[in-house]
Amino acid sequence: MLPGHFKMSSAQLLSSFGLCSRVVRKLLETDFMYDADVEDLTPTELSAASGLDVDDCAEVIRSVSDPLNVKPRTVLQLLDDEDKYIVTFCKGLDDILGGGLPVGAITEVIGPPGIGKTQLCLQVCIAAQLPTSISGVDGEVVYIDTEGSFSARRLKEVAVHAIQHLKTVNLLDSDAVNFTAESVLSRVHYFRCHSLFEVMATIKYVPVLQGENQRIKLIIVDSIAIPVVQDYLDHRMHRQLQCHAAQELTGLAVAYDLAVLFVNHLTEDKGHGTTESYESRNYTSKQLLSNELEGNVTENSTGKSTEAWSHCFDIKIKFNWESGIRVARLIKSPHGSNLAAKFQVTAGGIRDLIEDEVPLTDDKTQSTSFTNAERQGSKKRKLENLT
Repeated sequence: MLPGHFKMSSAQLLSSFGLCSRVVRKLLETDFMYDADVEDLTPTELSAASGLDVDDCAEVIRSVSDPLNVKPRTVLQLLDDEDKYIVTFCKGLDDILGGGLPVGAITEVIGPPGIGKTQLCLQVCIAAQLPTSISGVDGEVVYIDTEGSFSARRLKEVAVHAIQHLKTVNLLDSDAVNFTAESVLSRVHYFRCHSLFEVMATIKYVPVLQGENQRIKLIIVDSIAIPVVQDYLDHRMHRQLQCHAAQELTGLAVAYDLAVLFVNHLTEDKGHGTTESYESRNYTSKQLLSNELEGNVTENSTGKSTEAWSHCFDIKIKFNWESGIRVARLIKSPHGSNLAAKFQVTAGGIRDLIEDEVPLTDDKTQSTSFTNAERQGSKKRKLENLT
């Protein structure tokens, strides 16, 4: 059943009110995350629901009710925030995004299997940790894996390539001496989730993981499609959980000044020649699973649930094959759309499509070999958006 405390809430997290970590942890364990979750309760009621002492609950409610806790942001602050991005190491992709994955927003990447979505996820795990001395955000990453496609070995391989490349173009100075493959791996917090309920529980754990250091700068959900076909729940409940997860992540993105990357899959409707994401179909998850196992395809639904899901994201990008070439198209963005960039998947990750680098064959390639062209090409290129 849908947990009783799941509801529309404000964007101000209880962990942002200066409460002690013990109280915040207990509130999160009992599904109290935002100020709206406690504002209508008395200390006694909150104590009964959370297990906290009445005195602690009184302090929680007092903090939430204090008008001094209302912290508006100036337009100048908003403009400054719009300039914060996590680069992708692919200049073409960064260009259509306006600089990279935006901090304080949710980006959805959709595409067919093998197109490079997981490679992008692994790549931005490293990018989110770039030192501030080279315009990075020097953060840590929460990686929510629902497919089991995450590879620690592949992440290390991509990290080694990125670090070597930064050294080659002299972008790592003495302040970044601790930016190593080992440090990169130690700052990615990996969660293997098998259902939307587990995804929700992990999202609620992020403020605890964030703690006082405020180091989490990127949350990845790879992908939201698999729980849909595995949970065997009613479609309406799936939609509620999915949209609620997106709302919770939006709150985290704003409150903690971090970026969120959602991955989704495209399936082809052979009868109509179109593609769509799993979540855009107005079917039950059992029907979805049956269609996939039997190789059936179904017509896209244009119901309200599709619109609700599309409004959960600030930016949407579609990865797809066009004439045998990988292409990223910007579908939705506050700054425009209908922009495109060609890319390839190399041993080092997602890169611009250029002639002197040989692309890998698919999204899950784990090769560690290099061609002479790749070696020469990597020495010639610079990350222009990091200079």
